[in-house]
Amino acid sequence: MTRRKAIPLLLGLGSCLLLTASTHRVGEETFEDEGPIICDLFALSQNERDRREEILKKLGAKKPTAVELRQGYAFTFPKRVESWPLLAELAEYESRCCPFLRTSLTITGRKDEIVVRIVGPEGVKACIEGGLKEFFPSP
Repeated sequence: MTRRKAIPLLLGLGSCLLLTASTHRVGEETFEDEGPIICDLFALSQNERDRREEILKKLGAKKPTAVELRQGYAFTFPKRVESWPLLAELAEYESRCCPFLRTSLTITGRKDEIVVRIVGPEGVKACIEGGLKEFFPSP
């Protein structure tokens, strides 16, 4: 396992720059860093950035629970017909502006929930916290 210290820098519009360079395993996942990791919301058009913000507000209003993982976060949402397409659309946007993140959506049948797991290389938690602040409880 190779690791280097990662330094997250929050940029405007929820963007994040994560300075790191290495290949390492975190838990069961391998993340290859090809230099600085940059969340770039300008990878999205203005209409897509506006839509992303709208989705974040709608999903944040559902008061998801956040569980810290070693390499990211898991967010649990009540399973509702409107949540799944919004979460899938958000995951698509995030994959374009933050391609180093891995996002998975899981429906838990008996609990009637949707769990969104967002993970990445070491140090990425600050990027998730800054970019998805609507998913965290207000102090």
